[in-house]
Amino acid sequence: MSIADDIVIEIFRHNKELPVILAKAIKHKLGISTGEFSKKAGIPVSTLYKILSGERDPNLRTFRRIITTIQEIESGCAKKKKFIAVICSRGVLDEIDQADIYTGKEPIDVKEYAVTTIEES
Repeated sequence: MSIADDIVIEIFRHNKELPVILAKAIKHKLGISTGEFSKKAGIPVSTLYKILSGERDPNLRTFRRIITTIQEIESGCAKKKKFIAVICSRGVLDEIDQADIYTGKEPIDVKEYAVTTIEES
């Protein structure tokens, strides 16, 4: 059974807390730092730290990225994917339906970055 499978089973079958399980998987089982995992997953470091501290629950898109990244690291095929960054207010980001845009052969991820002021963007 893979690390990703273990995480899903622990959360849904045994009702364990994601932050504890995820931190253990990243640091001990995968043997990488939180910052390194964040880069590979395409998740802002601040978001990952909030998830690991229990301050925030990941949305479905972020959880998928976490699980996919764990699977890629496990299989040794982590590769850089192209992405489009959408930087705007949370209200606008909530209206975005697509997580991927298909151009040609490969999908391009749509990464969302919420800001509250023009200076943040």
